[in-house]
Amino acid sequence: MGKTKDITGQRFGRLVAIENTQTKQRGYSIWLCKCDCGEFTKVSIFNLSKGDVKSCGCSRRMELNGQRFGRLLVLNNTYQKAGNGSYLWLCQCDCGKETTASAGSLRGGNKQSCGCLSIESSNKNVLKADIFNTEIDSKEQTRLSLLNQKKSKNNTSGIKGVCFDKQTGNWIAHMAFQRKTVLNKRFKNKQDAINARKEAEEKYFKPILEKYGKGNDGNETVQISKQGKS
Repeated sequence: MGKTKDITGQRFGRLVAIENTQTKQRGYSIWLCKCDCGEFTKVSIFNLSKGDVKSCGCSRRMELNGQRFGRLLVLNNTYQKAGNGSYLWLCQCDCGKETTASAGSLRGGNKQSCGCLSIESSNKNVLKADIFNTEIDSKEQTRLSLLNQKKSKNNTSGIKGVCFDKQTGNWIAHMAFQRKTVLNKRFKNKQDAINARKEAEEKYFKPILEKYGKGNDGNETVQISKQGKS
């Protein structure tokens, strides 16, 4: 067999070959590569040369960004792992709450909401009340009472809609409005991410709140009228 080809420093998609691991798979050298996302992975020179492997797997993971699964809109990869080793994705539910889910549970249909869907299905009275309040509270595909909702328990920044990406060291500002992602940007500085979130709230949340006379004084709560209750 001829001399092993040196591909040190060569790029293959998102991967850059770092060094030969001196191990082989089916006769082909295995190379340690660094992905553009910062992760390291080992790939055979055969798969690199053929273009079969172009990343550590992050390119497949990034495909979930912006996708919808039931009531959940995928925002970002948290780079935290579940017990089975799969990455957890930060999602926003149509009810306004944020939750995390693995790609497998999303694609398999096992996770379609933050939990509100199962609660509604198991409790008819809660379902009826929720529908009633939703009809009162919903304006232009927006739950007004949720626009000023406090941050979720999964929040790591102290600011709703801002989270820290451990993988890249960036702060992410995200926001969904009318079932669409209107903000999904990364910043090196936390305050820049907070400012971006606040600017988005001013642009999207404030006009509709003022239009319907709710929360335009900056309060954290929005009152919903409840008929038939004392």
